[in-house]
Amino acid sequence: MAGDLAAEVTNAVLTDFNNNAVFETIRARVEDPDLIMRGTIRRFYGHAAPNALAWATIPVDFIWFFGLPIQSDKGEVDLEVQLYRPDGTLVSTYGGRSEFSGMYTMYNNPMLGIGTRLNRAFDDAISQIRAQIVADAGRLNAAKMVR
Repeated sequence: MAGDLAAEVTNAVLTDFNNNAVFETIRARVEDPDLIMRGTIRRFYGHAAPNALAWATIPVDFIWFFGLPIQSDKGEVDLEVQLYRPDGTLVSTYGGRSEFSGMYTMYNNPMLGIGTRLNRAFDDAISQIRAQIVADAGRLNAAKMVR
């Protein structure tokens, strides 16, 4: 990933919320906002590599041709979004979490697809947060009115 993870995630969240019309207006810097959004990246990682079976069977690596699961991947995206009133009062907190893992033979290379799987996990986590915010629209509108 090119750039700072926090900045990239922030931009992706703003883009997703804008594209899905979660809020009437959403921007990074707004004068006199109705609500202020802050977030926390609790976990964000993806890893793919040969597993213990691959290392244990190196002396007889010809058995890999029989489709042994010698590679694995795993990853997780765990995000939290908080909405505040302009005076700093916390209105609500929303979280989204998605994990993935898999085992692969020598005929599949998980390292080539780790970015795609991590993107899907991110999309799933953001979708969970978006659904929670939309379901909480009444309470958020009430919080905007109390200014």
